[in-house]
Amino acid sequence: MTVSADIWQARAAMCELLALSFRYPEDKVLAEAIASGEWGEAADEIAGALGIDWTAAAAPGAAEAAALPDPDDIQKELRPEATRLFVGAPEAACSPYEGVWRAKTEGVQPLLFVNPHSMAVERFCKACGLGRPEGTNEPLDAVWTELELLEYLALRAAADAMDAAAEDDLAAGGDGAPTEEQAEQMAKAVVRSPLVKCAVFGTDANWGRVLCAIGYSGAQFDPKDVEVKFLSRAGELLVCAGGQGVAFDEALAKRVLSEDEVVIQVTLTSGSATCSCWGCDLTYDYVKINGDYRS
Repeated sequence: MTVSADIWQARAAMCELLALSFRYPEDKVLAEAIASGEWGEAADEIAGALGIDWTAAAAPGAAEAAALPDPDDIQKELRPEATRLFVGAPEAACSPYEGVWRAKTEGVQPLLFVNPHSMAVERFCKACGLGRPEGTNEPLDAVWTELELLEYLALRAAADAMDAAAEDDLAAGGDGAPTEEQAEQMAKAVVRSPLVKCAVFGTDANWGRVLCAIGYSGAQFDPKDVEVKFLSRAGELLVCAGGQGVAFDEALAKRVLSEDEVVIQVTLTSGSATCSCWGCDLTYDYVKINGDYRS
């Protein structure tokens, strides 16, 4: 069965949202997205794109989360639950590391890093050109890291699907150039994405979130033709070219994204249609204002 680029892009967005949700909540990014309702909006949009009969409002725990409009209160609920599930005292309810729980299933001693499964994941990541994130010594077989790997692979599959579709279009005489309506779809998807909003607030030049947003926008594009830049009064930062991440200065990224006004410039090499949309990041005050407006 042939899977369309739109479906692969939606799958990539799903993996990224799940990775955010499973990762231990050191900061309030997840809590703020839940409190503002933007986590639910993103989840509903992804479920709709994938044809999944599911809504965030009907999910287990949704009513309890709705009763906690303050992200601080949500954070107080998230941390103990994440600890119970993945850290435990004395033992985690479910290890987040593939090598550990597979070792238990096989009846051998579970070890981090030095077990066949975690080492296989690391070899596979290296074969894909991926390595352990700088500054962390966490095993690569953590569920959130594997989800980020699946996101990367889904984006690669989306690019391949777009290439195949472009060949079909060429054979049929189509030009495949994006229209102004498609440009608007992409721009709106980026400024509405809760993950992009959180990245901007956290001064994280995360080009993958931008690609995911335009991916599930429904517009037609080839990820290999995408260039992403962040611009502000502090400078200009190229983070993605040809659909692939490029090396950039983290210090410059922080300066660029710390400005009050930040431009996310997405450039496609096909077509000439343009569109500009305005949005805002997802801050503590944004959540507080929209959660306490009746008090």
